Amino acid sequence: MSDLPTILTPRLRLRALRESDLPRLAELADTPEIYRCTLRIPSPYRLEHAEQFMRIQQSAWAKGEAMILAIALRDSDEVVGAIGLEIHRPMDRAELGFWLGVPYWNRGFTTEAAGAMLGYGFGHLHLNRIFAGHLAGNDASARVQQKIGMKHEGVLRGALKKDGVYRDNVIYAVLREEFHTAVEWSLDESGGSAAAALTLETARLILRPTNDSDLDDFVRVAGQLSVARNTGTFGHPFTREDARARLSRHQQSLADRTGVCFAVLLKESGLGIGTTGFFGYNREHGHAEVGYMFDPDHWGRGYATEALHAVVRHAFVDWDIRRLTAGYFADNPASGRVLAKVGFKHEGLRRQHLQRFGEYRDDVLMGLLRDEYQGDRA
Repeated sequence: MSDLPTILTPRLRLRALRESDLPRLAELADTPEIYRCTLRIPSPYRLEHAEQFMRIQQSAWAKGEAMILAIALRDSDEVVGAIGLEIHRPMDRAELGFWLGVPYWNRGFTTEAAGAMLGYGFGHLHLNRIFAGHLAGNDASARVQQKIGMKHEGVLRGALKKDGVYRDNVIYAVLREEFHTAVEWSLDESGGSAAAALTLETARLILRPTNDSDLDDFVRVAGQLSVARNTGTFGHPFTREDARARLSRHQQSLADRTGVCFAVLLKESGLGIGTTGFFGYNREHGHAEVGYMFDPDHWGRGYATEALHAVVRHAFVDWDIRRLTAGYFADNPASGRVLAKVGFKHEGLRRQHLQRFGEYRDDVLMGLLRDEYQGDRA
């Protein structure tokens, strides 16, 4: 398999363990609190245990048996715990497990990391079911499992043995088709467990919901005539007041769960190069419309296709959207090529449908069904 993924959340980075992490990992794991609420962590926990854990991480991923990641703070990259999915093929299910160092408890980090793992498991590992168990009496783990949308399924009496005592195993689970409920919860919570669905990462890009800090980038991109001319609603000139109003509407759309607009940032530099997302989400019919715009200085490099793949996966998996539509002006074939690369199919042409900058222009209609989407293979 490929290298272990890195999953970004608002406050965390879930990534492969490094040798430099191991002393701190051993220090955090070697506490009575961690030993008491876990089944596989020995006490005392020494550096050699951390070294073995890293070897298991690498081997299990290579065999397709598990995805185990370090939980690190996004700002400092300091390791604070670990989280993983033990994968059971061909049943397309996995068991979620996690632990967090005691100094980092009660900050929502575990919920944030666990939500992100669900999003990755359903969206990228194509799992159907993710379950988790905890020792009876571990109420903190139960709360995490509930917050990420898992449902209580039962208690396996005397199923676990710890320190010579048989213990009950409390089981929670969530199905792929239920996961949008967890996403809906995350959007309503303060403190940022929007991890699973609201920070998207590709090979070269980071996508996150737009906010007020994007004002300058937004004006710079949308204020160019070549950009405005190929959109259906942006005027020219495009002022800072126009941008503030747009950003406010983006935030309201996300709060109302009618859509999401992502700022598209270059991973290496953090430079904002455009926006993409979907809007007009109709829950009854399960459809929404995709839109995007990019800085002309970055056209022709595949960024729009790369970002749109991430948005389409997000819409189909995390929002449970069934159908996505998109339109482009007939004299903008580059936009049509982007949509076709992602898998959209031509559905029609609305002749002279929109008047833009003094001329009537034809609008090409494209559509993509969830059942048709082939990911990056399209």
